Amino acid sequence: MDSWYKKCMPKIKDVQPHIKEIVSSLKNAEGVKSMHIWGSYSKNIDKPNTRIKDIDILARTSFHSVDLLAIDNK
Repeated sequence: MDSWYKKCMPKIKDVQPHIKEIVSSLKNAEGVKSMHIWGSYSKNIDKPNTRIKDIDILARTSFHSVDLLAIDNK
């Protein structure tokens, strides 16, 4: 029997339109070269009624880790 919190998790079909929108807007951000999605979402993308607990998105950018040292709260 599924626990109550598993029943509350969204299904693939519930989040799919939002994922497409998010990835599309992130791809248009300056410096983003490509996007990769994995986790429960990507493992079960062909099963629309599967409940998922995570969506991992990786953006490949033109930034280098040393570039992040120059960023502060100001």
